[in-house]
Amino acid sequence: MNKNKGFAKIEFIANLGVINRLHEKGFNKKMIYKTLIKEEKITMSYPTYCRYHRTKTNETNS
Repeated sequence: MNKNKGFAKIEFIANLGVINRLHEKGFNKKMIYKTLIKEEKITMSYPTYCRYHRTKTNETNS
């Protein structure tokens, strides 16, 4: 699947509210990813998701 550069970032930002709510409910990173894939909210690979998740976590903790 060939996507435009930056599409994964758009998907991640668009779902940031959902990601934060699931995290607050106790979901871990892998569970959140699987939920978003199952609900067809994201199409990115897990390593890409992890990269954006780590960046978001670092910004939140700064």
